[in-house]
Amino acid sequence: MKIIKNLEIKLILKMLSIVFCTNSFAEINHLPLVPLPSVIDYTHGNGWSGGVGFKAESAAVFHGSNHYEIYIKPEGAVQWRNGDNIFFWEGFDLNYAELGWRGLVKEKWLLEAGARHEIVIPSSRSETAGIDQLPHRGSHILGFFETKYSIGNGWRNWVSGRFMGGSNKYGWQAKVEAGHSFSRGLDNNKVEVILFSTFGNKDNLNNYFGVSEFDSTVSGLQSINLEGGYRSSGLNIIYRESMSKNIQITAKAGIELYNSEIEKSDLVGDASETSAEVSVVWTF
Repeated sequence: MKIIKNLEIKLILKMLSIVFCTNSFAEINHLPLVPLPSVIDYTHGNGWSGGVGFKAESAAVFHGSNHYEIYIKPEGAVQWRNGDNIFFWEGFDLNYAELGWRGLVKEKWLLEAGARHEIVIPSSRSETAGIDQLPHRGSHILGFFETKYSIGNGWRNWVSGRFMGGSNKYGWQAKVEAGHSFSRGLDNNKVEVILFSTFGNKDNLNNYFGVSEFDSTVSGLQSINLEGGYRSSGLNIIYRESMSKNIQITAKAGIELYNSEIEKSDLVGDASETSAEVSVVWTF
């Protein structure tokens, strides 16, 4: 009887070790590519995954405007993961949506490339700001490339650069960032603080903030022709929390300060622009 009892105990311990090892492997396999709240990652191991939900956003009706509105928008992404590579469609609000690839290289480099759809001044918002006579700036399909680099281990501190370019009408835009994550775990929960600066060529800055002679005639705004170069600097704070296995809540707040030449545009109502949003996403 004693021998049988010992065998039973050993069998139970063996089964428990298998269970715990399996769970441990599953948890490791379900980790995001990098533990950063700013990087959208709904994956649970290899294969298809995604998230769908909504966000409430308080923001300027377009970049530089001093007219603010509260918007309720769809939020989410569809992703397919294979090891350290994710192919994605992120952004269900077609004013800003991206289709592309994200990959982790040698644990310290996170690379992204793809296409982006963007509307500079949505026609529905130009009326809100009282500039509905201004000709529509159009929607753009852009190509983008971004690289992030982890300073030290664990992605606590990082730097990045992003380049976006499109047609001659859109031009190109560049963004450099430096971030710090307060997360101590290997998931992408908790808080991240990001400092950034943006730059653009002449076509890009005028597409956002310029007023041509024709635009001035039809809208009554003062004409202005901007030169390319430095655009803005700012700060973003992001908080992400997994309330359960399938529910994520994200809160963001940010401020952007425009350069003195951009401030002279009649499209820019203030030297600074703030934004805040809260989103709830069900992941699958």
